[in-house]
Amino acid sequence: MLTQHNARLEFDRTDIDDFGDELIDGLQAYHPAVSLSPLGRAQADVTFLAHDIPHAADMAVAIAAEVAGASLVALEVMSTEDFDRL
Repeated sequence: MLTQHNARLEFDRTDIDDFGDELIDGLQAYHPAVSLSPLGRAQADVTFLAHDIPHAADMAVAIAAEVAGASLVALEVMSTEDFDRL
């Protein structure tokens, strides 16, 4: 059964002003929330459907690959139920 999951995608970019707009536009289908990570890098929190955590991790990597001009440097995946409890 598919359920809602969230992923925090952290990229190797620190220019949140321009790159943040690119993330919002490019990841629009996943309802992104863009901010700076504690390490000062651009990150996007995204929401999507997946079967379980391994499937969600695969989906998150695929979603991150949709972003041009940046590499994924960190990834956190969890159910939306847990994400909403944070």
